[in-house]
Amino acid sequence: MVSRPIDTALLGALACITAWMSFDPVLSPNGDNAEFILAGRDILTGSYTSNRFPAGWPAVLALIQGLGGGLIAMKLFVVVCFVALVCVVTWFHAWQPAAAIAVCAPMLSYSTYVMAEIPFALASTLCLLVVRRKGKWWIVASVCLCLSGLFKSQALALGLALAVFYKNPKWLLPLIPSFAFRTSAYAEELLWLGSGFPERIINNLIYYFGTAFPEALIPIPNITTALGFLVLGYAVWKMKLGIQIYFGLYLGMVMIWPDGWKDTRFIVPLLPVVFIALPKQALYALMVIGGLFVPPKAVSGGIHWAHYYDAAIWAKTNTPDSAVVAARKPHNVEVLSERESFRWSLTGPMDLSRADYVLLDPIFTSSINRVYPYLVENKWVPVFATPQPAQCIVFKRPNL
Repeated sequence: MVSRPIDTALLGALACITAWMSFDPVLSPNGDNAEFILAGRDILTGSYTSNRFPAGWPAVLALIQGLGGGLIAMKLFVVVCFVALVCVVTWFHAWQPAAAIAVCAPMLSYSTYVMAEIPFALASTLCLLVVRRKGKWWIVASVCLCLSGLFKSQALALGLALAVFYKNPKWLLPLIPSFAFRTSAYAEELLWLGSGFPERIINNLIYYFGTAFPEALIPIPNITTALGFLVLGYAVWKMKLGIQIYFGLYLGMVMIWPDGWKDTRFIVPLLPVVFIALPKQALYALMVIGGLFVPPKAVSGGIHWAHYYDAAIWAKTNTPDSAVVAARKPHNVEVLSERESFRWSLTGPMDLSRADYVLLDPIFTSSINRVYPYLVENKWVPVFATPQPAQCIVFKRPNL
């Protein structure tokens, strides 16, 4: 291409186009993004007590909500981080890996989720790209490392990798704020090798190397696993030593977590460094393949979740502010209904004594097998229903 500024502008424009093609204005069914939004609300009200997630991302969402922004504003902030990531890789490295990022399906999918994967990828990738530059760039790298730690616990892998590579423990200092705010709850899993160990490591290895990475790199049916694994292996081989250490430590943290947590989201922050390590010829092929599989704009979860969210929005305008709604996905319901919500018991006796309303869905087996018989037996009253198919029904407590 022509020059670095022009390259950066063109790739930024490409990222805007692909992000727009993939943008989903609906709340993701993933409960974690709803929990992030609620944590941001708790920060605004002074009731934030959770240490499940790093506090940095909820703080960003609190700022957006405090300024009057809603779900779309929070999603657009993540999109801006995605575009910035593409521009950063173009400016500090080359346009080919940036283009591969701009059309990578998992990167685009998470660019429309209110989650920390893309902001963390931006901060951690920029840190790795500038840390070896001379002058005051170490300050930029330190700030990026600090932000990474406030976004995700896996920043510990980045700090350790820099400390090992440079043989200087000072690179752990930027992570102090994350530990000071007790933001590394997931890191507790590093010290717990209890139930399911080592089976969970085996299951995680099979999933990440046999499915997640290959499908992210080569999203072509039938040839994904073998070819994707070869591309990943070559990329790791070509990585600089410091990045190899980071890659290994990061995956080491993920592998030791319960295999029930496994998800493509955990490899999203590593995909930029994989693309950066690949030769131009391979990136050209990935650009073409990725361009064919850019996720289309669609409602998250299809009609089932559209109806689920319609029922939650109905509760916002048709129930008292003090109402309590029982649901299978309480965080999602609480975000949309602005009513307190809790999840019913999945095992043992069914107890809905705390609920004023119940959102019954056709998505989860517990709703059909456990909750519906309880509601019928105890004469709960249906007060709202979405159309068929995938009908969701809101029930009201008798005599409420």
